[in-house]
Amino acid sequence: MQRTDTKPWYKQFWPWFLIALPGSVVIAGFATLYIAMQQDNTLVSDDYYKDGLAINQVLARDKKAKMLNINVQLRVDNLIGEVRVNVKSNEPLPKDLTLHFRSPTLVKQDLTIELKQTPTGDYLAQLNNTPMGRRYLELESVEQGWRLTDLVTFPTDKPIALKAQ
Repeated sequence: MQRTDTKPWYKQFWPWFLIALPGSVVIAGFATLYIAMQQDNTLVSDDYYKDGLAINQVLARDKKAKMLNINVQLRVDNLIGEVRVNVKSNEPLPKDLTLHFRSPTLVKQDLTIELKQTPTGDYLAQLNNTPMGRRYLELESVEQGWRLTDLVTFPTDKPIALKAQ
């Protein structure tokens, strides 16, 4: 006895299963394309050659901080957003310092503040909102041409020690 299948093809399981496999890949591809178009590729430098040439200038600022024997203790008050920096150096201290909070991945989350020297010798600034997560800290004196860097995870209640490397 011969058995005949009376169901049309579109009511069968296997054709839909075989169509769903490549169909899901196409949908995932469009989703990936959408995500890629919505995000900036800020990790990629447009002028990598110029950035490579500038590395020597950056290293010179690090060496100058080591030569001046600069040691810094930085505190960020998470409640009120106050940033207090204490600098110890062999040389006279500058009037102003610049502190950069750089996100490892998102340029939109980068933050730069100017620290003003107080009568006690510390440097003080106010943050509108405390950074969260990992940040590259870069403390620099444009006036004296030195900088100190470190990688810190926020929020932190402990003082951050920056030392020339």
